[in-house]
Amino acid sequence: MSDQNTGNSASLHRLTPIYLAKRNLLRQSGRSAFLILITCLASLFLFLSSYLGLCLNLGLHSLGERLGADILLVPAGYDSKIQSAILRGEPTDAYFPERELDELAKIEGIEAYSPQLYVQTLSASCCSYPLQLIGFDPRTDFVIQAWMKTRLKAPLEKNQLVVGHHIAGEAGGELRFFGKVFQVAARMDKSGFGFDTSVFMTLDTARELMNEPIFRGAHPGLGDEAMVSTALIRIAADQDVETMRQTINDAYKGRGLYALTTKNMMRETRDKFKSLSVFIVINSALLWLSSLLILYAIYMSILRERRGELAALRVSGASRRFVNQCLRAEAWIASAIGALLGLLLAMLLALVLRSFLERELGMPWLDPALGRFAVLAVSTFVLSLVVGPLAIALGARRYAQKNLNELLESEGR
Repeated sequence: MSDQNTGNSASLHRLTPIYLAKRNLLRQSGRSAFLILITCLASLFLFLSSYLGLCLNLGLHSLGERLGADILLVPAGYDSKIQSAILRGEPTDAYFPERELDELAKIEGIEAYSPQLYVQTLSASCCSYPLQLIGFDPRTDFVIQAWMKTRLKAPLEKNQLVVGHHIAGEAGGELRFFGKVFQVAARMDKSGFGFDTSVFMTLDTARELMNEPIFRGAHPGLGDEAMVSTALIRIAADQDVETMRQTINDAYKGRGLYALTTKNMMRETRDKFKSLSVFIVINSALLWLSSLLILYAIYMSILRERRGELAALRVSGASRRFVNQCLRAEAWIASAIGALLGLLLAMLLALVLRSFLERELGMPWLDPALGRFAVLAVSTFVLSLVVGPLAIALGARRYAQKNLNELLESEGR
């Protein structure tokens, strides 16, 4: 009997926890597939929700950095359309006479202001939908040129334009608007908001387009007076933005113009982002906890079914530690496979659905750099990976660390 036990111990020593774990997972393939599926779904939804929150956060940060103005002066009733033009690149046709801007020079506390003119295309050779053309004044502009300088090596000239990141066109190419051909001077880096689907040109060039018969035919109500769509206003550092907004509105009372702060313009977007962020965090936490509880229940059931197997291992000379390692190895392997599969599927879905989400959410969206993307992927993998081992650890002590007599008694009931 002593020789037999010695032989069993020697045979057991040749078996490793990983080897036995693989055997058990393959032997119970249906059960193993279900364990892998739970971890796969947890990994999938954790990555997608985190990716969504990160892209929106980066887009909102980019919007705050690139707007550059404190206040916008727009035609009364067109504030929502101007916001849509900036945030989502939706074309708009809001106009007011440029002479109205002379009032801004009389208001103390305004440091700088610059007009912009929005021209909506009817069609474009680069796109299957109308575009927003934005004319800016290079002499007074303090917003557009600040983030163009990384791409634009020389001042923008007449009949030249700069295209947003999502517009088809590269430097040196040509685009046609209202029957006129323009040279593409540069293509911008992605901003994460409406500028990505806009085209930029000088104010003089935009006005020439407005005088084209095609444009005039679509806007018969416009006269010959010089028009603008909005004015970007920067106030002095010692001025309160809300007070200055009210001062400007008082100055334009009854003149059909309205001042709104970029902070208030972004507040709705920030509020939507905060609400979405809370939703993402809560649901991610609930998903992780739900996965943990489901796997815990499954592993508890599995351990009850395997009482005889655990007893046999102990009879064969396996230590409590060895039995525990076998159980944990199964959880690690199943979780690793599920977490990796879920992560790969989530990254594929993120690539496929990125444009759809960016368009449907209607919020600033900016893809993370490779480094941040890698950190997100690794974090998701680790969080998903530990669910299985943690679940079995909660129940393994109850079974794997029982002494031999308790296991045999439990099996004999």
